[in-house]
Amino acid sequence: MTQDGPGWREGLRTWCATLDGLNRRIGTLLAFLLLLLILLAAAITVARSIFGVASLPFRGTIVVVGAAVMLGGSGFALLMDEHLRVGVRYRNSTQREQARVSIVGYIAFVLPMLVMLLWTTGLAVVRGAYAMRGAWSNVPLTVLVNGVAFFAVLAVAVQAHSCFLRAWLRR
Repeated sequence: MTQDGPGWREGLRTWCATLDGLNRRIGTLLAFLLLLLILLAAAITVARSIFGVASLPFRGTIVVVGAAVMLGGSGFALLMDEHLRVGVRYRNSTQREQARVSIVGYIAFVLPMLVMLLWTTGLAVVRGAYAMRGAWSNVPLTVLVNGVAFFAVLAVAVQAHSCFLRAWLRR
């Protein structure tokens, strides 16, 4: 299969559709996690206000689920093309010009940010796991938040890859 033939474009479109489907599933899961977050926050508030019961692990769960929803939702926003973009000139451009702007944006802004975030969250997960030394029975909250952050950034990286390839095919 050569780069000049139509097969490679169809292969990229299939790959993008697969990545988009994965991110759609992640977005659906995050919608249910948001519902869980709301119900959990309401239950903790009721337990604290009416019954005088306060639980730090439950409050930590809100932090972890909130981090998953906020960070993981950014990949879904990228999929739905609902992300922030300075669109003064962009919205009046042709589809080809929009694709070029998207390609430059992904290379100049999204890629360096994702590399930095994957590096820092990956290091935080490794350091946290090393500090625990296999004691998974008492997982610190920071390790969970760092793990959630790492996988959320990974989901955004996957979706950014798909968006970049779709823009490349439109150029």
